[in-house]
Formats: sequence, C-alpha cells, structure tokens
Amino acid sequence: MPVLRPLLSSAHAPPAAAKAERLASLDIYRGLVIVVMTLVNYLSPVQGVPAWSKHWPEALDGYTCVDVVFPAFLFIVGVAIPFALTRRLSRGDSLPALAGKIVARSAVLILLGVITVNPHYFKSAGPVSQPWWFLLVMLCALAVWNAAPAGASAVRLLVRRAFQVAGCIGLVVLLALFRGTGEAGQTTWLHTAYWGMLGMIGWAYLVASLCWLALRNSAAALMGAMGFMLCFYIGGRHGVLDGAALAWLGHAPKGFPNASFILGSNPATVMMGVLAGNCLLGPRDAKADRARVRFLLAFGAGLYAAGMLLRPLHGINKSDHTESYALVTGGISCSLFALVYWAVDIRGWRIWNSFLEPLGQNALLAYILPGMIANAFSIFGRDVYWSKAGLPGELSAVALTAVLLAIMWLLTRARLVMRL
Repeated sequence: MPVLRPLLSSAHAPPAAAKAERLASLDIYRGLVIVVMTLVNYLSPVQGVPAWSKHWPEALDGYTCVDVVFPAFLFIVGVAIPFALTRRLSRGDSLPALAGKIVARSAVLILLGVITVNPHYFKSAGPVSQPWWFLLVMLCALAVWNAAPAGASAVRLLVRRAFQVAGCIGLVVLLALFRGTGEAGQTTWLHTAYWGMLGMIGWAYLVASLCWLALRNSAAALMGAMGFMLCFYIGGRHGVLDGAALAWLGHAPKGFPNASFILGSNPATVMMGVLAGNCLLGPRDAKADRARVRFLLAFGAGLYAAGMLLRPLHGINKSDHTESYALVTGGISCSLFALVYWAVDIRGWRIWNSFLEPLGQNALLAYILPGMIANAFSIFGRDVYWSKAGLPGELSAVALTAVLLAIMWLLTRARLVMRL
C-alpha cells in the first residue's frame, strides 16, 4: 500500500524520501485539546459538578474524559515529530545539530515545568512575594522564548532581542532568589520531586524525538521502541529500577523521580503519535488518504484493546501513568485524531480554523497563561472565580475559559507566540 511506504521504509532512507507537508489537522486537534484542557482545569476546584468533568479518583481503577486530555496532548506532540524533524533534515540540518536542538528544547520544557510547580513550595525570594515571583518569572520566559514574526522589520527584531536579553537576566535573578521549603521544613531551592505537566512533556518529547532520529521511518523499530518503553514502566513497577545497575534511575531521594513513567509510559504515548505521524508522511491522494484513516482507526482500536487486556496488571490509573492508561488513552487519542484528520485534511471542513488554528499554534503560552492571570489577581488579593460551587461555579469556569481563549486568540493573531 503506497500510504504505508513512508512507515515501512528503511530506517536509513534519505530524509527527502518522505515529503513533510504541514497538516492543518495538527493545529486544529491541538487547539481542541487546549480548549478542553482550559475548561477542565477551571472546573477542577468547583464543587458539585458532574463526575465526568473531574479526574477519576486517584486510588481507583478507571478514567473519565478529563483523564484523556494530557495523553491527547502527548499523542499530538508525537504526530508532529516526524513532520518537524523531516523538514529540518531535508533543509540540511546535521544529526548532531538536530539532536542538540531537541535536548535544548526539552531542557527548557523541563525547567518551565519545574518552575510552574515550585510556587507551591515557595518560602521566600527576597523582596518578591509568591504571586509576583511566578508572574515575573513567566513574563521573563515569554520574553526569552517568543517567536520572531515572519517578515518582521529590523526595528522589531532589535526590540525583540532587547526583550530577550532582559528576560534572560530577569530569569537568572529570580531563580537565584527563589527559596522553597523541604519536607522536613528545611530551606531548599527548586524541587524536582514532581516535574509538572510541561516537564513531563519535555522528558517524553526528548525520549521519543531521539528515538525517531535514530530509527527514522522503520515502523518495526519504532513499534519495538514503544513496546520497550511500556515494558520499562512495568519493570519499574516491579523493582527493576531498584537494582544496582539502574539505581541512579530509582526512586531514592537523589535518584530520578518517577523514572518508570517519565521515561516509560509517557514517552510510549508520544511514540504512538510518532507512529501515526509516520503514516501521514508522503504523497497525498484520495486512495492514500482513505488508507491512512483506516490505519489510524485500526491502530487506535488495537492500542485500546491492548490496554484493556493489560488492565488487570496495574489498572487504568492516571496518577500512576500505568501502561493500560497509556494504551487506552493513546487509542482514544489516535481514533479522535483520525476523525479530525478526515474532517479537516480530507473533507476540507475549515469552518473552525480561524479560531482553533491560532490556539494550536501557541500551545506553550496556553499552559502558562492561566497561572499568570491567577497570580496577577492574587497580587491584588482577588480570586479569578466569583464562585466555586454548583451552577455559579460552572458558569464561572466557562466564562474564565472563554476569556482566556479570547486572550490567547488575540495574542496569537498579534503574532505574540511562545516557541522554543
């Protein structure tokens, strides 16, 4: 089947062998995930809302639609990897340079993820209060990692560079000032016991991207890598990482926190997206598009079935990022992406593009903007919610979601995009 040639070709095929056209469905799907993510995040502290709008209880086996949001984002990160890296290889980027860029991008995501969770441990930062510290550090990050607009004038590029320099200085100063509180009440610096959502994405992106760079278009090898990641998680749950050879990855205080899912089940979800993305590389025609949709739906169904078969092992649990959770939610994500790909790239339904596409192009800002807004309100002793109970709380969450998405849309249309 022609559609699967990019997927089944040799791992050493030349980069130009697969054409990496950008898919509109990538940004649309990512935009949809951001809309749902924003709404469920604002619903999370509201009492008296339907059970489906909350995460499944941590101690229980199961999931709700809310528990699919994070894996859906991991999945679309994976879909984008073959397209982004193929384009760079076709431009002549060397493997060492590309690997260096992957490592640098991952490091920034991990740093931002750690920063977003550390206000919970905040003890002091000199004269800077907790809400001011978080707001300023995120403003500095936005100044440093804002994308240069296409066709920008020399003056605008010069101003952007000045903001980047100021942002770097501010970020270094604020991080140097930060002091947190440890478990025993001692003064500490940044905690890495929890990497945060962005940090987990950073680690998963790092592992999956380097795997694709090494294995390229070999579907069998990529599938094997995904299977190894799931086995890595299972082995970690059963004490393999506690052995002497892998002690540095264990759960000891000086080890690698949560290594089993940070380097196992989460990257496996990204690899599911990588396999889907590899399938979408190559020439486009009606026959190939139909075959692609069939593959995505079959792949999604297979992942879901595999997750249900493994469910008795550790259950479907978001907090533990179990192998069944990764497979089941990865299967759902793949099937949903197949529908978006069919509607957007095959049927050409673009009525939602003008709203969702800008959101999908500015995902990093979508992660940090709610915290920035909340801390801006906290500076003046205010809460962003007017109610956190019942119908008023639900309406408050919906209104906050609408306001945040409108701000995101306006910032993106004004070409203020956060990109690593």
